[in-house]
Amino acid sequence: MVERWVPVVAAVLGLSGGMGGAYVGGSVANNGQQQRFKEERATQMQDLRRDTYVTYLRELESHFFLGGTPEKERAAQAAVLLVSSAAIRTAATAAGKAADGSDVTRYTKARDRFIGLAQQELSTGS
Repeated sequence: MVERWVPVVAAVLGLSGGMGGAYVGGSVANNGQQQRFKEERATQMQDLRRDTYVTYLRELESHFFLGGTPEKERAAQAAVLLVSSAAIRTAATAAGKAADGSDVTRYTKARDRFIGLAQQELSTGS
C-alpha cells in the first residue's frame, strides 16, 4: 500500500517545488525589470534636464549679448522651471532678470550660479 503513495507524494513534491521555483524566478525577474525601468526613467530625466538647461543658456546668452527675443528666453526659462529643483528655478529666474539689464558683471554672476547648480544636479543625478 505504501508503495502506491510514494510516486504520488514524489509527484506532488516535484510539482510544488517547480511551482515555487517558477514563482520565485518570476518575482526576481519582475523586480529586476522594475529596477531597470526606474534607472531608464532617471536617465531620461537627466537627458531632458541637460537639453533644457543648454537651450535656456543658449537663449539667455542670445538675449543678453545679441539682443535676441526675450520671448524665446522666457519660453526656455519656463521649461527649466518645469524640470528642475527649487534652487535651480531660483537661479534661472535671477539669470533671466539679469539678462534684461545691461550689467555684464551681474549677468555673468547670475548665469554662472545657474550653471554651477545645474552641473551639480546633473552630476549627482538627482
